[in-house]
Amino acid sequence: MKKISSIATRYYIIAGLLAVFIGFLPCMLLGKGGVYMFWEQLDGGIFPYILHARHFFDGSAVYPELMNGIAKEGMQLNAPLLVLLFCILPPMQAFLLSSILIAAVGFLGMFACVSRITDNQVIAWIAGCIFAYTPFYMVYGISVMGVPLLLYAFWGLYKREHVVRNMMLIAFFGFMSSLVLVGYACLCIMGIAFLVLFFRKRKGKKKEMYWFAAGLVLLTGIYLLCNLSLLSQLFVGGGTAFVSHREEIVMSAVPMADTFKELLTDGSMHAKGLQRYMLLPIGIAVLCGVLFYKKLAEKEKGVFWILLTVLAINLMLALLSAVYKSAPVIEIRNRAGGIIKYTQFDRGYFMMPTFWYIAFGAAIYLLWVLLARWKRPAAFLVTGCFVAVTGAYVLWNSSFKSNVRQMINPATSTSMTWEKFYDEELFASIDAYIGRPKEEYRVVSLGIDPAAALYNGFYCLDGYSNNYDVNYKHQFRKIMEKEIEKSESLKTYFDNWGNRCYLFSAQLGVNYYIGKNNGLVLENFSIDIKQAKKMGCEYIFSGLEISDADNIGLEFQDCFESEKGFYRVWLYRLM
Repeated sequence: MKKISSIATRYYIIAGLLAVFIGFLPCMLLGKGGVYMFWEQLDGGIFPYILHARHFFDGSAVYPELMNGIAKEGMQLNAPLLVLLFCILPPMQAFLLSSILIAAVGFLGMFACVSRITDNQVIAWIAGCIFAYTPFYMVYGISVMGVPLLLYAFWGLYKREHVVRNMMLIAFFGFMSSLVLVGYACLCIMGIAFLVLFFRKRKGKKKEMYWFAAGLVLLTGIYLLCNLSLLSQLFVGGGTAFVSHREEIVMSAVPMADTFKELLTDGSMHAKGLQRYMLLPIGIAVLCGVLFYKKLAEKEKGVFWILLTVLAINLMLALLSAVYKSAPVIEIRNRAGGIIKYTQFDRGYFMMPTFWYIAFGAAIYLLWVLLARWKRPAAFLVTGCFVAVTGAYVLWNSSFKSNVRQMINPATSTSMTWEKFYDEELFASIDAYIGRPKEEYRVVSLGIDPAAALYNGFYCLDGYSNNYDVNYKHQFRKIMEKEIEKSESLKTYFDNWGNRCYLFSAQLGVNYYIGKNNGLVLENFSIDIKQAKKMGCEYIFSGLEISDADNIGLEFQDCFESEKGFYRVWLYRLM
């Protein structure tokens, strides 16, 4: 196998990192006009980083800007190390730089893994580049994109190679990933791998596994350190003075076939591998490996067994998730309550994209060596077609394509950009109109994601959190109780879940993205003004006109919009 420090390897790494840089170049050129996946990111996931950075040096246990003062535990960081970037850079620059770093880690990890498995750096480079362009959530850190690097580090510890470097890589993964999202799955799978490898070792050689065990201990220790308050709340009830709203969550079942199909085709919404067009070359490679196994060289047989192993792992992870979300298991979880009910123990699917791309690299390698023995041009044609189709599909679904389109024709683009979503110009106008320090009053948003107001410095009663005081949920619900009772779907959405503690109306349902040209007027809206004022609310930012505002205790102030923004905001003061 070629050494990782060889000159050729360095060229491949430089070329791969350049490819990553090119992927983000449109975003860099567009600045705040860049297109980002706003769902789960700009609408909520970014704020733990912003708020932790804002209060990094003051030791605050409560962040007053969100939900009338949310406990620090309600803003759990998925990648604690990334908060440092938010301490020294403005949010957009920190977000973009974090995204570039995460994609680079994805390329380096996948390149290292596939290169180690196949000894073919061309195939490793291809797999790494395509993997780096898959859509990922920056707010999850390297919970998805860093898994290849983790596997590479543990493989190095198993071989007792570059121990210090590999321990540092494991520590980096621990500080840059989430225990809740993927950490426990990594610990379980690597723990099982340790046991299998340990018992396969002869008696006198078992001590060779010590460094592997040390890596597991290190990763476990880092996760414990970064999640002490959360684990204390979950298991011993300490660390917080509140009961989480998660205790009231009612889980909903998903048909097993739907979950299984989703995970095997493009992957989960939160961990997309976009492996749909890899399945054919992987399937052909498995078939060829079975038919021509005896003709394979020892190295090729090893690659074939790795291919089968990662496929088996993915099938088991997909099946586990399908069963875990099925109706019988959901019923058991809802009855059990507590951590068993609301913890997603099936999140091993966050590791599935890594295993798919390792399988893809192994499959392309096997098809290449088998076809090249027959006709080299055929090997180029077949593997080239598979790579081109897979690469094109990933590129088409990447942020690169969205931002290139935004650069070419921004006037006709309907994509949500940073400046559209947060609309700083509009909210600056509202701030100037109100003319008071923002900490003196509270606001709620209607038909507008409250993340926009929060980002612009307003103190919000509403917001997104997956862990906040259930009593606050009950208090906030009273503000819109009559609206909730009008809609069974809205009642189910808020009462049975409630992560989005937003001001809703029966007319709009759960639509909180009302654009400036919607033409809608909110009618027969019911709001408990006394309860809202009791909680400190003085203003409502509405994405549409409220027809009977005067009759329900709302005084219209003014209407605001900006040229590039997504919203038109009607400002109402509570009388």
